[in-house]
Amino acid sequence: MIVIDTNIIAALCIPSPQTKAAEALLATDQNWHAPILWISEFRNVVSKHIRRGSTSFPQAEVALHNARKTLPESHTHFPEDQRILELLSRSGCTSYDCEFVAVAESLDVPLVTWDGQVLKNFPERAVTPEAFVTHHRRKH
Repeated sequence: MIVIDTNIIAALCIPSPQTKAAEALLATDQNWHAPILWISEFRNVVSKHIRRGSTSFPQAEVALHNARKTLPESHTHFPEDQRILELLSRSGCTSYDCEFVAVAESLDVPLVTWDGQVLKNFPERAVTPEAFVTHHRRKH
């Protein structure tokens, strides 16, 4: 079980240079979780692709459908306000980022992300997809 940030699910569902890394992560651990915020963030990512013309409306619908299959409602969480504020006060990260950290803490699992600020401020919890996959392969 891992918590993933929105960029991971976006890389899995919308072709990009990071897609292979997201696919390797999914092959390593399919039990993905995230705060409910991921849905709004994912819609925003899709909207940017539509506006740029890199994704059509039907492709965006498929991407959202696939994302929701990968991260069903039962794997979305509502982090506690107080914990988010505590994380904010010690990190300088956005409240959005702290939601992902808070969920990872509450589940006591890694947060998999490419976000440099999160990786820097929460090295005990945050790890890149590449590092997670490499570490998992070494263990098995």
